[in-house]
Amino acid sequence: MPSFFSQVPINDVTFCLEKNRREFYIATFNAHKQEQKYFLLFKLGEETKPEENTYSTADLGFSECYFQFWVMTDLKNHFMFPLTEEAYIKTGFHLEFDRQYKLRSHRKLTECPVRMMRPTPVPMRQNRPDRNTMIAMIGGDENRRNYIYDTVRDTWEELPKLPIKHNVACLPALNYKDKAIFTFMADGKFNFKAACMPFTETPEGELRA
Repeated sequence: MPSFFSQVPINDVTFCLEKNRREFYIATFNAHKQEQKYFLLFKLGEETKPEENTYSTADLGFSECYFQFWVMTDLKNHFMFPLTEEAYIKTGFHLEFDRQYKLRSHRKLTECPVRMMRPTPVPMRQNRPDRNTMIAMIGGDENRRNYIYDTVRDTWEELPKLPIKHNVACLPALNYKDKAIFTFMADGKFNFKAACMPFTETPEGELRA
């Protein structure tokens, strides 16, 4: 009987790990070899000790961050959006690391026009060196507004609103090839629903929803 199964090599997957909201690791996993490797990128402590990859809250500007609000646009550039009152995001921080993963620079981002309650960050144009990487913040506003952050210009723009009766916080969302953002939800009757926000790119390279 012929075999229809074959082994297909899977590339390493790089992802972020967070411990106690104060320690931040970069990990790689190879599904074919069943191997996982990781290293400490940085941690928050009482004192800044660069040789130990430890930085104080006073120096970085924030004391903790949940993993879902940590956006790695590439291995050197990381955007942290700490919560206030355990629920809200108003601003974030950009941390840039060198080739040895030592902190090179950090800055506070321009504040979002509105305070958002647990929005879903969605990176866009991560693999486009000729275009600015963007971070869409989907949901988190009682008026169903969404925003997108330009990581180079340090600016925010408003996106189209979520559909009426759509959940507005803690949304599962994904970016489909920078052409659309899909969101998903289940209502009180366990009906599964999805919404789509299409994107286009202007001749000048601007991303428009």
